[in-house]
Amino acid sequence: MTPRLIATILLLAPLAAAPAARAVETSLPASTTPTFTWGHFGTGLLISNITVQGYNTPSGAPGGSVATLDMPVYAVDPDPLAGDPTVPCGAGTCEQIGIMTFQYVLWRGSVSGLYGPTNRFGAAVLGGFKLTDATEMGTNFSFLQTYTDASSSTPVIDGGGASGKVNAQIPRYVADPNAIAAGWRFGGTDYQYSFFDVPFDWLGVSPAETVSFETALVATDATGTNQQILEDFTWSFTTDLTGGVLAKLTGTPPTPQPPSPSPPTNSSACTPTPTPATPTPTSPPA
Repeated sequence: MTPRLIATILLLAPLAAAPAARAVETSLPASTTPTFTWGHFGTGLLISNITVQGYNTPSGAPGGSVATLDMPVYAVDPDPLAGDPTVPCGAGTCEQIGIMTFQYVLWRGSVSGLYGPTNRFGAAVLGGFKLTDATEMGTNFSFLQTYTDASSSTPVIDGGGASGKVNAQIPRYVADPNAIAAGWRFGGTDYQYSFFDVPFDWLGVSPAETVSFETALVATDATGTNQQILEDFTWSFTTDLTGGVLAKLTGTPPTPQPPSPSPPTNSSACTPTPTPATPTPTSPPA
């Protein structure tokens, strides 16, 4: 896989045109019509000069769309008699503290514009956590992500250390979703905690591989030293770019991980079955 993209800065050619002024991106584009570049999500990044030429379906066919995963987030309820709605949770009860929403898409593109040779193939995830009850777990949340690929069969933390990363810890996050700027913030002001990643492979450079990710919502206690995984999901993309024009790109949309069998200290033990990621209908692809 191309070395960690979002955090990698690219020195653009002096004559490269800057993206037209536009509002901060708050979701993945539902369609590749009109054409967009990843530069709309932030300039000066390794992805910024890639024009997206089309989306793929998970099976690899052209004409894919954005898939969305919604996961309710629960925490152990220390005061079940307080009247908050609860669900069974191991030996106790849990109450919902918010919702985690993530979008996913498989994309193909070019560093030479819309009509250039297709030479970049990858996935993108954009999402966040909407906190609705801060009394149970506080307000210190982030996203811990690991990945495996052809270079490592052992999960590697994808930046941010054991506590993960969120919002401005990820390049080109913009706090004001109404700003006119190249940048991103998922869901506008509805979601207080956002995450963005656009991994990809290069035609003629990257090996045939499956790049798999596990992304978890993490709560950190007041000391800043203890992390607790609340919910997590996996996603991936697979490329075989050795065949030139026959390059292949497939993938697996966000898939919730099974609830833990017991520990009441892990809120995933009390999570009802989440809504699977489902494609959002789009207009015909470019």
